[in-house]
Amino acid sequence: MGVPRQPRRRPRDERTPVLLVTNGQQTEKTYLDGLKQRASGEIRVTTTFVNGDPEGVVRDLRGRSSGLDSYDEVWVVVDHDGCDRTAFLRDCATLGGGTKGHGVVSVPCFEVWLIAHDVQVDFPWHEAAAAAERSHLRGEAVPGLDTQGPCPSTTMPHLVARLGRIPRP
Repeated sequence: MGVPRQPRRRPRDERTPVLLVTNGQQTEKTYLDGLKQRASGEIRVTTTFVNGDPEGVVRDLRGRSSGLDSYDEVWVVVDHDGCDRTAFLRDCATLGGGTKGHGVVSVPCFEVWLIAHDVQVDFPWHEAAAAAERSHLRGEAVPGLDTQGPCPSTTMPHLVARLGRIPRP
C-alpha cells in the first residue's frame, strides 16, 4: 500500500502586491493599465478607477480598509486641477491597515506627464526616462515623493521608477 499523495499546492505569489488607483476614468486609467503590463516582474500590480474628487477617492479606499491589507503599497494618481492637494497627500500617507500609501499629483493635470513624452495618442513606453526629465521645469528637480510640485510638474516619475521602468529620480 502506497503513501497517500498530498494535494499539490499552488506556489505562493512572492511578488510585491501594489494597487494603483485613479479618479481619471479615461487617460489615467488607460495609462496605468499599460504601466501594469510593463511593471517589474517582482511586482504584482492591480489597477482600479474610483469615481470622485481626490479626497473622496481616499475616503472610498479607507471604506474598504480590509481589502487594502492585501497590498503592500497603494498609489493614488490625481490631477491638481487648481486645488491644493496637501490634505489629500497627508490622507494617502495614512491609509491604514499597514499599507504604505502614496499620492501622485500632476500639476495642473495628468497630461503634463503625457506631454513630457512629446506624444498625443500612443504612449512610447521606451521614452519614460526622458519624459521624467521633461516632466518639470528646467533647472528644477523632480518634485519629491508625496509632494505637490510647482506648475507644471508631476510626481509620476516616482511611481514609474517604483514599478521598475526608470531609475529613481
